[in-house]
Amino acid sequence: MQSVYNTIVKYNLIQKNDIVGVAVSGGSDSIALLNFLHEIKDKMNFDIIALHVDHTLRETSLRDAKFVTDYCASKGIKLLSTQVDVSSYCKQNGLSIEDGARELRYNFFAKCYEDKIITKVALAHHMLDQAETVMLHILRGSGLKGACGMDEKRDFYIRPLLHTSKYEIISYINANNLTYMTDETNLDNEYSRNYIRNVIFPIIQEKFPAFEKNICSFSNNCKLDENYILSNTNLDLLEKKNNQVYVPLKVFSEHTSIIYRLLKKAFNLLQIYKDIEKKHFDIVYKFALEAQNGSKIDLPHNVIVYKDYDKITITNKILKNVLEPIDLKLEQYVFENFGTVTIKKQKSLQNKNLYRHIIDYDKLPTNCVIRYRQEGDIFVKFGGGKKKLKDFFIDKKIPQRKRDFIPLIAHENMVYVVLGIEVSELVKYDDLTKNFLTFVIEKEDE
Repeated sequence: MQSVYNTIVKYNLIQKNDIVGVAVSGGSDSIALLNFLHEIKDKMNFDIIALHVDHTLRETSLRDAKFVTDYCASKGIKLLSTQVDVSSYCKQNGLSIEDGARELRYNFFAKCYEDKIITKVALAHHMLDQAETVMLHILRGSGLKGACGMDEKRDFYIRPLLHTSKYEIISYINANNLTYMTDETNLDNEYSRNYIRNVIFPIIQEKFPAFEKNICSFSNNCKLDENYILSNTNLDLLEKKNNQVYVPLKVFSEHTSIIYRLLKKAFNLLQIYKDIEKKHFDIVYKFALEAQNGSKIDLPHNVIVYKDYDKITITNKILKNVLEPIDLKLEQYVFENFGTVTIKKQKSLQNKNLYRHIIDYDKLPTNCVIRYRQEGDIFVKFGGGKKKLKDFFIDKKIPQRKRDFIPLIAHENMVYVVLGIEVSELVKYDDLTKNFLTFVIEKEDE
């Protein structure tokens, strides 16, 4: 299979001393890939390990596992195998059989990689698989990215057969007298991919014999365009802190193609890769342009999108305000959705830069508490000028959704410290201060 060797070399899929884990189901494609890599490994100076996952979905799965075991033993190929209960996993996680099987399979591959047993995972996707993938994405309403299909290399996954036709694979199997197992579920047209392969493609092939090659050529052209657009997309505009991604509003003056790619990247940064579609990007786009400051919208996966002055914030963390007023003490506090605050009383200051806030302890009224804001709160700004706390927050451009989670040092309705932001003029320290109250703050979003 010269096309396989050419693909490995062209895309630099395998390097010297690599240990390539070959995903082997026992079917024709994976057996052809395993056998070919076994043939060239000494020439290219790498090693291979077969990886087999028994999904326990069919009565014949044990037969396939035994076949792979026997085949590897006959070739002297090391084998790592595992058995997973896909049905139970899908019920527990609300997944389809296809998605659950794929997730468990890739979890096994990733574990082998993380344990440094292998350096790559070779998958047996070939040209017809690529055509099926592209067609499936198009039928589901995908954009340019979906039309690109699968990549030759993604992280530690490689696809050496991606530019090899099914005809070439079968010819190689016949020429080498290789045996393989047939998965009877490949004939079940209830699965979308099987329906495309078994029903749609044969009809197309009668009229357009070169359709497989042409779809893959179309996919390659889409990749060129997609890469060009991405090269003109400044992903550094996105900022991720903890479980939040910030998207500047200026982004929404860009071309729609740029905006959608930035939004897709924002969701990916939150580990969200599925069930977020173009219609959701449309909603966020319109929201960013038209919504009032402080507004929010809800999306799948418990994602919340807020509009905060000059940016939108995307988060899948549901915030809860649960703090009751507590007596001010000299200790460390941890506030959910804010951070850690350490309060100490000191007679002198060695290094003022160590502290977020410093106040005159003796100027604080007795019985001060730590709490969140409440109706009627007043704050005297540093330098003078009494304001409603609400107006102070507006002046400081504190997003409305964050205002209920900023701890305050207060007595009745007078606020003396807005933690992480400013101290009141009423408690500022000066040359006559004898007792300092210092605050070290480690905020979640800094």
